[in-house]
Amino acid sequence: MSNQRAGVQGIVLWCLIAVLATVALLPGQVVQAATTYYVDYEGGDDAAAGTSPEEAFRHAPGDPQAGGAAAEVELQPGDTVLFKGGVVYRGGIEVKHSGRPDAPVVYDGNTGGGFGEGRAIIDGSEPIEGWHRLESAEEAGGNPNWENIYRATLPGETAPHSLILAQGERLLSLSRDPAAEDPFYIDEPRTMRRINPPRPEDRGRAAADPQTRMYRNRHHPYTLMFDGRDNTLAILDPMENARFDFHIPEARTVRRLAITTDSRTTRPREIAFLVDDQEILAERLPNAHDHFEFDLDAPVTFETLRFEVRSIYREEDGPSFGGIRRVQAFDADGNDVLRVIEKGAEDAHAAYADDTFFTQSDPDYWKGSIFAIHAGSNFIYYRRVLDYFPDRHKIHTEPIEVEQYPGDRGRFAMLNVLGAIRGPGEFYISPETDAEGDRYVYVWPFETGAEGPQGISATHRPHAFTINEQDHVQVTGFLIEKHDSGNAIEIRSSNHIAILGNEIRFGGGGAVGAARGENIRILDNNAHHNRGRGFRLHTVTNGVVSGNRLQKNGRTGIGLYVCRGMEMTYNEVTEHTGVHANALTVYAGSEDVLIEGNRSRDNNISLTLQDVENVRVRNNIFHSRGNVVGMWTGYHRDIRYEHNVLVGPEDRPSSDYRAGLFTNGDVDGLRVHNNILAGTSGRLPGRYSHNIYTRIGPNEDANDLPEASLHVPNLEELFRDPQNHDYRLQPESPARNAGIDLGVERDITSNSRPQGVAPDIGAYEFIPDPGRPD
Repeated sequence: MSNQRAGVQGIVLWCLIAVLATVALLPGQVVQAATTYYVDYEGGDDAAAGTSPEEAFRHAPGDPQAGGAAAEVELQPGDTVLFKGGVVYRGGIEVKHSGRPDAPVVYDGNTGGGFGEGRAIIDGSEPIEGWHRLESAEEAGGNPNWENIYRATLPGETAPHSLILAQGERLLSLSRDPAAEDPFYIDEPRTMRRINPPRPEDRGRAAADPQTRMYRNRHHPYTLMFDGRDNTLAILDPMENARFDFHIPEARTVRRLAITTDSRTTRPREIAFLVDDQEILAERLPNAHDHFEFDLDAPVTFETLRFEVRSIYREEDGPSFGGIRRVQAFDADGNDVLRVIEKGAEDAHAAYADDTFFTQSDPDYWKGSIFAIHAGSNFIYYRRVLDYFPDRHKIHTEPIEVEQYPGDRGRFAMLNVLGAIRGPGEFYISPETDAEGDRYVYVWPFETGAEGPQGISATHRPHAFTINEQDHVQVTGFLIEKHDSGNAIEIRSSNHIAILGNEIRFGGGGAVGAARGENIRILDNNAHHNRGRGFRLHTVTNGVVSGNRLQKNGRTGIGLYVCRGMEMTYNEVTEHTGVHANALTVYAGSEDVLIEGNRSRDNNISLTLQDVENVRVRNNIFHSRGNVVGMWTGYHRDIRYEHNVLVGPEDRPSSDYRAGLFTNGDVDGLRVHNNILAGTSGRLPGRYSHNIYTRIGPNEDANDLPEASLHVPNLEELFRDPQNHDYRLQPESPARNAGIDLGVERDITSNSRPQGVAPDIGAYEFIPDPGRPD
């Protein structure tokens, strides 16, 4: 990585502390010599001594698969578990012993290079063998590419969209229709198909058919508003004269009816129930209580029951809308025949029709497929297909139960489609199983040998390392890959943990996750092509995330949540463009955070903040596809932006939702000085001066910019090569000597400030090239 000097300095300092620190010994305490235990998964033996390369263990201490002497080892402070370089280790290690400040317990992936060649590899997958080449299009569900497709069995129950398959060092992708532009991002909404009206509609045992305007609940579509759970509510507007029908699959006989209203909205006064247009009950409700039950004069049998609100209790100038929480109809055994079933029940589903997409004549074409819908607050929801009706061009899926986007904003894609395997590297998981209960996996491999595909594996284990309630532990120098939906390194309730110099890739979840700890250090790692986040820290104090390189993870690169006293410095984050993925995130009441020297490029948003206090953002270079920095809904206090470059693609003009600095929340104590930024947008009161605006945002007036600020729309006037993300200053740049002294003594490459009569604006101080005139 380029110019990561501060990150490297942090690693060196950490190592020096580990080597040089001393602790006072209690009377009678004996210092025990540290032991190195060797692990060789290919040639080791758990019954061996484990203390030399020739007597290496097969399994590491802490691996549940370990036996013999390896299982009996109790690691002491200062002990090292050294894994053989170049060897694939298939296991997961549960760290069960703590070190001391001067003597951490170390798990080493051959950083010294003396035990094997290269890095030790901890692999969370298992090979897939026994491949059978398909012999007909019928075996491939009619896929015309059947001659290129192979089948094998796959143990386990992982959902297809959560499963990671790889062939050697290449990820395979789940088949999708329509095809994804980038196979890594199967959940990219931009490449999905638009949802055509009517939108997917949830159906339960009872389907509500509104005859008046009924708003969709925020969390549940209207047919599931009557399930009786908290926060489920049918909003009727206008409530007076509102009516709707409940349909049930077969006729049922009921003896009692009930209604539950919402005390926070307008109450119904006169209500009625009808069957076949015949009134079976009419009641006047008191303007009190919320739940009312009524015994019928005689049992009534129906398939469709109509409920009507004939009048309401309405105060003068009061609202016309009201809420109904539940409508119930009880049979002789006390069962509510209108009860909407929870998700997963056989008679609960969502229905969606599209007569230009669901055109296949085979009723089994979508068997095993996943309906992926972009809904809620920018999330992808995965729902299993239950049935396909070719004559109606309709599918039934598991209930969706989330608020959908209005109009034509909704999008969907079909995942895990056998007929949609179109090229090398795509796979499909069948819902069918063999005699042993294993599922079938179909693959068009990247490469095949004489005996079919070689080197294909599927994720099997969730973690490479689990550190739970242990202190003073280091994990260093490994290649960690192909783990399941958990974090490859999972840290819980542990302190003084160092994750140093690892490469973590191809995981179904995140790279490193830490919760509830102090002094967690994640330094100089390379995390890439993991489906989940890069690093996620929750409730951590006095932690450092520095000098790491993160590329193309499926979710946010680095996220801090409820963290205090943190440093997020000198990381390089690129290509995080998945759903809800950004480069850096600091959320949920985090306080006292330094964000310095980071480089973000080709991400959705470089930095997002929400409900944070005392955050200092300085000497960063952020280039984003949309907003550069977003401060989301919430309250922010004491935020400082100093000496940053906050720019975006020049072909995307500044707007209400695209700017160098944006908020839709409240900010108190904002200071913005010595930055080069693509404008501001949102309610951003604060102190501004000595900034250069590459765009005029909604908050700016080109003729009345803040103190000592400039508008320079041409980035070529400012930077040496902005097209290739070189944001060093030009000799003639107007940013030179144009800043104010903020006490920032170094620039992004640790050059001292100022180099001239005043600090330069932006992340760099100008340093002339040798032999090039200033």
